[in-house]
Amino acid sequence: MACVWTTPAIAQDLFVDFEKGKDSNSGITKSAPWQHAPGDANAASNAGSYKLRPGDVVNFKGGVEYLGSIAIPAGGSDSQPITYKGNGWGEGRAILSGAKELKATFTPCASASDCHNNPNWEKLFKSSLEEDVNPFTPMFLSDRRVWIAREPNQPDPFWFDDYEHYNVVGGDVNRSVMGADYLTLDNGLDNTDEKNWQNARIAVWMKPNLVLLTEVTGIDTASNTIKFNPPGNDPYTDRESYYALFNRPSDVDQPGEYFIDNEARRIVIWPENPETMENSRLYINELAAGFNINGSSNLVIEGFHIRHYFGDHDGWASGTAIINSDHPVRNVVIRDNYIDHLRSVEGIGAIQLHKAQDVVVSNNTVTNSQKSSGIRFGFSKDIIIRDNVIHKIGRTGIRLIETENIQVTGNTLSDILGVHGNGMSVYLKNKAILVAENMFDNVPFAFTYHGTGNIEEANSMWLLSNIFLGRVRSWGSQFGSMHFLHNMILAEVEPGKSIQIPGHEPSTVFKNNIIDGLIVSPAPEDWVFSHNIYSGLSWLQSSKYGWTLEPGGDIDEGITDEIWGFFSEKQANVARGQGDNIYKLLPVARFKAYDFSHWKEARAIGPRAIPSP
Repeated sequence: MACVWTTPAIAQDLFVDFEKGKDSNSGITKSAPWQHAPGDANAASNAGSYKLRPGDVVNFKGGVEYLGSIAIPAGGSDSQPITYKGNGWGEGRAILSGAKELKATFTPCASASDCHNNPNWEKLFKSSLEEDVNPFTPMFLSDRRVWIAREPNQPDPFWFDDYEHYNVVGGDVNRSVMGADYLTLDNGLDNTDEKNWQNARIAVWMKPNLVLLTEVTGIDTASNTIKFNPPGNDPYTDRESYYALFNRPSDVDQPGEYFIDNEARRIVIWPENPETMENSRLYINELAAGFNINGSSNLVIEGFHIRHYFGDHDGWASGTAIINSDHPVRNVVIRDNYIDHLRSVEGIGAIQLHKAQDVVVSNNTVTNSQKSSGIRFGFSKDIIIRDNVIHKIGRTGIRLIETENIQVTGNTLSDILGVHGNGMSVYLKNKAILVAENMFDNVPFAFTYHGTGNIEEANSMWLLSNIFLGRVRSWGSQFGSMHFLHNMILAEVEPGKSIQIPGHEPSTVFKNNIIDGLIVSPAPEDWVFSHNIYSGLSWLQSSKYGWTLEPGGDIDEGITDEIWGFFSEKQANVARGQGDNIYKLLPVARFKAYDFSHWKEARAIGPRAIPSP
C-alpha cells in the first residue's frame, strides 16, 4: 500500500539536518530529520509537501551548513507564529549559506607566458573553471577571502569603492578627461598589451556621488583612451573625478589577489599560503537571498548564522540575508542572528522589510558585508530595532523611508565608510521616530535626515542619549519638530562641524548635548537651545553672525580629549554640569516598549553611560 503524507492538525517541532537528513523522512523527530526545509525550492517528498501550520517550529541542526534559500511558504497566527530556528538543536548556530564550491585544481604557473605575462608568475597558481564566474562575487580560498586584482591597490580591498584611493581624472592639474563611455589619460596608458584588457572592469565616480562598475570594451593606444560600457550616469565636469581598474592579469601583484578569464574559463591567483594550495577549496557567493519572507506574517526567524549571498541577480532582492517582497507583512520577529559575508550591488539591507507592521529586529549582528546596508525599513509602521550590532558594511547602517512609530534603541554601528555609508538615515515621509542610546563609531556621517518640504509628512523625531562619533547632517526639505536631547556629537573628520543643518528645519530643540560645533544657516528664530556644552565652535558660532551662548550652556574646548572613544569608560570623570529637565518633551505615551523613567528628573549634560559592546 502507498504511504500518503498528511499534515497533522496541531503544531509541532520539525527537524532539518542538511548533512544527514532525507526529505522522505517524517521530519518530526531528531532521528528522522529532513534534508531540506519547507520553503526551499529543492525540498522534495515529505519535506516538499508539508504544509506549515500556526505554531510550527522548524529546527535547523546547529553546527551544520545548510546550502540554499528559503522562501517562507506560510505564516502563523497572532498567538502562534511559525518559527524558523537555528539554535534549538545541535551545537551552536545552524549556518544558512548561499555559497557554492567551484571545481578547481590549482597548479603552479610554469612560466610568465603560462600566466598572462605576469612578472610575479613564480608566485602564482592557475586552475581551469567549468563555468563563468562573476569576478566581483566574493571568493574564498579555504574559508579565507581573496580579492579581485585592482589598480591602484587600496589599503583595504573590502572598500573597493573608496575613490579617495583611486586614480584622479581632471581638476586643475590633471588633464585626463572622463566621458560617459570613455577615459582619455593625459599621461598615457600603461605598457601592457591589449590582451591584458580583455577581461577588465573599470570603476568610475560619476554623478550623483556614485561609484559605478562597468566592462572595459577596448583601448586606443594612439589616443591613450580606455573605452567602457556606459553606466548610464554623467561624469563630473566641474571637479576632479576618479577611476580604478579591476580584473586585469597584470594587476595580480600581491598575495590574496586573483584574476578571472571567463572566455578561457580560467582563474589565476596569488595565494597567501602556497604550501596549502594542493588541498585548497574554492568557494563563491552564489545564491541571492537567505530568507524571503514572501508576504508571510506571524513569523519568527532566530538563531542562525547567515552568510554568502550575492547581489548580482535579476531584481533588487539579492545579496541579502532576510527580506520580504512587495507583499505586506505583520507581526514578525527577527532576533539573535549573525550575518556576514554578503555582497550587494544596490546597497540592499542585510535585513530589509517593506510594507511591514509590528516588527521587532533585535540582537542581530551584521558584519563584513560589501556594499550592503544593515537594516532597512520602508513604508512601514510600529517597528522596534534594538540592541543590534552593525559593523564594517559598505552602505547605510539603518535606513528608514516613509515609516511611522519607529523605535531605534541600543544599537552599535561602527566602521561604515563606503560611498553613501551613513550610520543611520531617515529620509522623506517619516513620523514619530525615537533614536535613543545608540553608539555610532568611525562613521563619517553618523546620522542624516531630510523631509519632503511638507512638515505634515515628515515630523517628530527624538535623538536621545546617543553617542555620535561622526557628523550629524540634515539635507533640508523641512523635517518638523526635531529634538536633540542629551547626545554627544563629535566629528573627528571635521572638528568644529559636528552638526550641519544648511536649511531651515522648523521647531528644532537642542537641550543638554555635548556638541563639537554647530553650523546652522540661516540662523533660526523658532529653535530652542539650552544647557549645551560646546567642545568646539564653528565659524558661524560668533557674535559676527548673531550667535550667543544659550542659557545653561558652556564652552569647554578641552572636553574632546577627555571623552574621545567609548564614552561610557570615561564618563564618570567628566564634569558636565546639570542639564534642563526634558521629560515633558519625550514621547512617553507613544513608545511604551522603551523605559523613559531615567529622564523624570534633570540629568547631567550629555548621554548616560552606554556599555561598550
